[in-house]
Amino acid sequence: MAEAGFSKTEERPAYDAPVEEFGSLAEQNGLGLELHLGPPPILYRFLNDAGDELLQVQPNWFAANWRKVDPKAEYGRWNSRWDAFQRWLTVVAESVADGELDFEQVEVTYVNHIESLGVWSDHGDAPQVFTTLVPIGGEFLGGPEQYSTDLKFVIRSVSDEEKCLGRLHVSIQPAFRRGANTPIFVMKLTARGPATGPGVEGVQGFADIAHEWIVRGFTDLTSEAMHQAWNRLT
Repeated sequence: MAEAGFSKTEERPAYDAPVEEFGSLAEQNGLGLELHLGPPPILYRFLNDAGDELLQVQPNWFAANWRKVDPKAEYGRWNSRWDAFQRWLTVVAESVADGELDFEQVEVTYVNHIESLGVWSDHGDAPQVFTTLVPIGGEFLGGPEQYSTDLKFVIRSVSDEEKCLGRLHVSIQPAFRRGANTPIFVMKLTARGPATGPGVEGVQGFADIAHEWIVRGFTDLTSEAMHQAWNRLT
């Protein structure tokens, strides 16, 4: 990948990608056992010099990620990230023997580091940040030191509410800013589901749906006080 602008290569254990299932398949519970003959599969990670562009490739998984390495860097917004994904996907496809890729599932993830901005001061103030959390405690316990939560939402079709297109997974965890003792909340939103059709067009079809659910879900799950602190436009 050096000619594509990636100067560093890493090898990691393969990523076991979750699969979103609905109906009877989702209700089946049991112990799964998978045996591999030969060496274990490997996930290859390609990074650029700055370390903010990351490609992850294995036989059944491809991801193009952007990471905020420089504190002053700005996220390139959705259209530019999709263009980067499509560009690197073309490079990978051209490296495959027959140049054919099958797309079964699509995943879009946003990781947000939420700072106080004068709205909250410690991790016990989470109900001031997130709409799904309410203050709890009592005369004896008082309020909790920290809150954390995991949420799942079904992504439904606009035209047919009975049709499940995928799921939106939300994780909220307390953390501290690296290199400082400043509290933050790490809010991770992942929308995952099958491609809406064949080829790259099917991938983009669900990716656009996933992006909308992440953006609008983030808005629903964060407080008006935080929206004002961010100068969010309605």
